[in-house]
Amino acid sequence: MGTRSTTKIYDNGKFLLGIYKQLDGYPEYWGKELKKFIDNGVFINGINGSKKGNEKFMFNGISDFALMLVKEFKEGTGELYATTEDDEQEYNYIIEYEDTLNENGIHTEYKLTLRCKENNNFNYSWEGKLK
Repeated sequence: MGTRSTTKIYDNGKFLLGIYKQLDGYPEYWGKELKKFIDNGVFINGINGSKKGNEKFMFNGISDFALMLVKEFKEGTGELYATTEDDEQEYNYIIEYEDTLNENGIHTEYKLTLRCKENNNFNYSWEGKLK
């Protein structure tokens, strides 16, 4: 029997996507993989065709991030599934994204948090200007 988990992604407080992971959902594995994925990327506002620094990923907003996360970790049939907002497993990760608009209605800054509901020591946040 595997260590099951969910990862729920929120866009400015609204549920965007739920992921159910059937195996290795504990913070020392899945949590670490989620953090590494986020650390290897940069949030942008629009695609300009060039990478920023040494980042492996460019996320054009949180919905792009969500699908790139699935693409990175979904390998064939099984193990990773879409799920609902109310699904709860042994470990439950929350990814919350908030961005701000300037006076012209352009997204300029963001804040992203990653936490595990069952482990208060697993709590990370990122903030920055959208590139």
